[in-house]
Amino acid sequence: MVLGETKITDSSIATTETGYRCEHVVSSYLHFMLHIVWSIIVGFIVGLIASAIMHTHLGFVGTTLLGIVGSVIGGLIARLFSRPPEGSKFHPAGFFLSIIGAIVLVFLARLIG
Repeated sequence: MVLGETKITDSSIATTETGYRCEHVVSSYLHFMLHIVWSIIVGFIVGLIASAIMHTHLGFVGTTLLGIVGSVIGGLIARLFSRPPEGSKFHPAGFFLSIIGAIVLVFLARLIG
């Protein structure tokens, strides 16, 4: 492949100390960052729905944290009943159970506080 005046070959791609090719490291890092962004977006939506159902008024950060923690609780509830298929990226009932998990979290917080 020729890029401008520089010829790039497989042997010219840098590797890390552990032997990974840099393109793989960048791809893994980008995948991780997109996962974090996606978790924040879904967490906010789940937290917003749970806050509306439970009549809880939280700010953006509180709503997002409620949704993310609710998603974790919902994922644990989902795994009690069934395991996702091998190699799947998410549990089929994940969004619904994330909302249930967030509602359970708000309910427990009200019960304790």
